[in-house]
Amino acid sequence: MASSASDDSTSTARLSDLEELAVLVRRLAPARTPRQRADAANAILRRLEQEDSSIGPFDVIVADAVPALLHAAQTPKRSTENLQPDPSTPVDVVTMSDSSLLVLSHLCSAGVQILADAGWQIDDDGTGRGRPVYIHPGSGQSRDTPPDDLSLSLPPSISSAVASNPDAQWALDLLFELSTLTTPYASPLDGRLIWPARVRHHEPANPASGPGSVEGLPARTQALTVVDVVQDDDEENAEGEDGTTVPMLASTRHLVLGPWHGVTGFRETEVDLDAPPGTHLESWYTCALAATALLAIPAARAGRGRVLMLGLGGGAVPAFINRHWPGVAVEAVESERSVVKVAERWFGLSCEPSVIGPVDGVFPDSEGRGDPDEIKETPNFVRDVVARTTRLRITAAETFAVAAASDPECRYDAVLVDVYTRGSFPVPLLNQAFFDSLVKLLKPSGWLCVNAGVGGDRAAVEGFVRKCVPSTVVLMDGTKGSLEGDYENAVVVGLPAGAGVDSVSPSAWKERTAEVRESWPDAPVPPFTLSRVVTSEDDELKIFWDGASPADPEKPAPAPELLDKSDPAFELFD
Repeated sequence: MASSASDDSTSTARLSDLEELAVLVRRLAPARTPRQRADAANAILRRLEQEDSSIGPFDVIVADAVPALLHAAQTPKRSTENLQPDPSTPVDVVTMSDSSLLVLSHLCSAGVQILADAGWQIDDDGTGRGRPVYIHPGSGQSRDTPPDDLSLSLPPSISSAVASNPDAQWALDLLFELSTLTTPYASPLDGRLIWPARVRHHEPANPASGPGSVEGLPARTQALTVVDVVQDDDEENAEGEDGTTVPMLASTRHLVLGPWHGVTGFRETEVDLDAPPGTHLESWYTCALAATALLAIPAARAGRGRVLMLGLGGGAVPAFINRHWPGVAVEAVESERSVVKVAERWFGLSCEPSVIGPVDGVFPDSEGRGDPDEIKETPNFVRDVVARTTRLRITAAETFAVAAASDPECRYDAVLVDVYTRGSFPVPLLNQAFFDSLVKLLKPSGWLCVNAGVGGDRAAVEGFVRKCVPSTVVLMDGTKGSLEGDYENAVVVGLPAGAGVDSVSPSAWKERTAEVRESWPDAPVPPFTLSRVVTSEDDELKIFWDGASPADPEKPAPAPELLDKSDPAFELFD
């Protein structure tokens, strides 16, 4: 009995410590003052350093503290020679940054020690991206993913946490990866200080009320993070400052809803920072959603149509449609104002009405941190000559669908649904009534196109769609295998009466894109072409994209116009 009571007491104390940690992580949020953030970082460090503390490095990772710690550490402008902050940086900002770096250093040391206990070392892969490489000196092995034989070297608390929750493996991987992510370096091209993963914006999860809620922070059910990730450009090299040839580095911007799992983890949206918003789409299923928006428009209307998108994310699909198909008017419904704000501020989506003001578009931010020179850190942005906007509605998808069904003005050629996130379709939307309401928003020839994800949710979505439309096809990534889990997200398409699998075909794509080119000869050519469709069982269509559409040989593409560093457009991306 005494042992049981002791165990209960230990569990209660452990739970209390984790709740306290969660509050401290929220107090690290960028929306708070530098002094408040420094105090929170110091409090976390004290708990990590206490010998009898139940809080360890793994717990700090699981609590999603890394984005806020990185943001704080990266705030001051630092020298590339000794990493010292600029002398003009306010003392509180330096204190905040240094306190956060101490916590990150503690986490890195813990990860390195776990690897060392198993005979492994970790190093940078040398590409300039800050990616780890794991080396086993004893056997000569080298790999770019964490080794599998770490179970005996893991502390009992981590071992039990991973064993009881396999989804927590990401936290262990990030614990190892931190030692390379927290090491900035000087660009060989121009000497700028580069962080492999630079956190641009972060809002932690925060309860609306109760003892765990932090005053002054918006209520959020899941965290929201914007992070710039360095990539290597395999196709280009450049001359460095010392005259040597060095590989070009590119950057992508990620929007993450929920805990940040590192540079290779889940992201809601990914965009290329070396091109104007809407130039590219980075995933197979977003290409499929954008393509169906054009294919749904009857040929007689020459590329002129109206599309509704439920779920905005970073706005990649609306931005792509706005840029490449000027005759398609896009309306978007998003339940979170903060997501819309991020799509405008950090991903360049032009919305009407806009939800950002002057204070959102330039440094310094609301805390007075940063330097106006920061906006010059991402070079080679080209001027975006396409100025179309997305009409915006901030409300829940189901609320809008029910209300709009009775409004004859709300009828669309395509309804695109992109609310699947982190491996699941929102439970409140997994019902027949919701999908029936979406069909009511379609014109007689309209298409319902849903990012259905994979597994059980895909089957459920497909079942709901089949019950409310005359015909249904499922678009799959043709480049993937047939093994379970190998496919990217499926896109379920509900078609009107008389439409079939030939509605999604290379000939239909060629016809629609030709109509756009004829009506808007100055519109950019889409960077992909629907080259092949293979019909398989159960109305599945395996879709193959070619990498780029052929440019008009009689109309060479204009050379990119590089922005002058004083141009206000730099303010969009910092």
